[in-house]
Amino acid sequence: AWSAVLGASGCVPTPRTELVVWVRSELEVPAELDGLDVEVLTPSGRKLAKSVLLGPRGQRLPVTLVLEWVRGEVEPVTVTARGTLDGETRVTARAITGFVREQSRLLELGLAASCVDVECREYETCRDRTCDIALVDPKDLPPWPGNVEVGGDWDAPDARPDVPADVVADVAGDVDGDAVDADGDVEL
Repeated sequence: AWSAVLGASGCVPTPRTELVVWVRSELEVPAELDGLDVEVLTPSGRKLAKSVLLGPRGQRLPVTLVLEWVRGEVEPVTVTARGTLDGETRVTARAITGFVREQSRLLELGLAASCVDVECREYETCRDRTCDIALVDPKDLPPWPGNVEVGGDWDAPDARPDVPADVVADVAGDVDGDAVDADGDVEL
């Protein structure tokens, strides 16, 4: 969707309000990790989930997820990444953060070897074998300098579709569009 202002000699588009989630791991794929589950949850109960296969028949790490807030008041989000092996969770990284209006910010989630088989509470994340509060002030996140092309190229032109929804999610490489909104009310 677009809009025009009468009498304007030139229009500058409003910058996007987005969170670029970058999931990486030092664990060996596919020997130690063969899958990745990413879940995004808002306080209002909206839940987005995506699972990807890692390895020769799937994606490579890092995996990039772009969340764009397109309307309404900005809400915080809990972003959880789970590295799996044979369907079982091996390692989890989590951040409770949010968006900075009209800015793109980078959230890096690392699935660390030191956190394999460490279970933390839902408001915590593992850092070096220890559970710590997962809260990250979105203003402390570094600005995202570029765009993500579907397929994960950091500097390529933006290739995400313009989808009207409260939260737009696109996993780099998810060309089939099968990211799942758990309550079924967001078109992805």
